[in-house]
Amino acid sequence: KKAMKRKAKKKAASAKAWNVRVDQVKDAATKKAQIRSHNLDQRTMGGAKGANLSSKRIKEEDGADGKKERRRRMGPHAGQGMNRAGFEGKKSGFINGEGGKSSSSGGGGGKGK
Repeated sequence: KKAMKRKAKKKAASAKAWNVRVDQVKDAATKKAQIRSHNLDQRTMGGAKGANLSSKRIKEEDGADGKKERRRRMGPHAGQGMNRAGFEGKKSGFINGEGGKSSSSGGGGGKGK
């Protein structure tokens, strides 16, 4: 008798767990179908909206016009690309004057003038 009761209890618990699993699988399938249909709709629009789509989630637009706010780089190498040694300031013409080869420009190391 006790063994039969234990078996029935185990069976009920197993059925409950199985139903939970079935529900989870069903929810995951509907979510995947929603994502798939959303991605197909976005792809028919084309452009940037149809380019970078995720198969895991539906991405919402950020901001009113859809542009993301870009964050500045943090850390020890944050500002290195902008001011490397030897590249400070804007370029203002060539080092050896404006024109091409001319005898009046002082560069070159010729023997006599």
